Amino acid sequence: MISALAEQCRIEIAPRLLLDLIHRRAVRALIVTDDREVLLLRIRPPHGDCFWIAPGGGIEGDEAPEAALRRELAE
Repeated sequence: MISALAEQCRIEIAPRLLLDLIHRRAVRALIVTDDREVLLLRIRPPHGDCFWIAPGGGIEGDEAPEAALRRELAE
């Protein structure tokens, strides 16, 4: 059985020229298998080092965090 823990958080996204920071509400899921394996996504930006992140993404408009997490995991 896979369990998921959703946590609402704010992430900062820097524009290409780093002029301003944009605050965006987001959700992430911690997905753990019965064997205690964790699902992570590796992000490889065009410039900079790779990093690992839990699956999830931004909350759209007045979307509920739970609905946003379901949508993001389906994508």
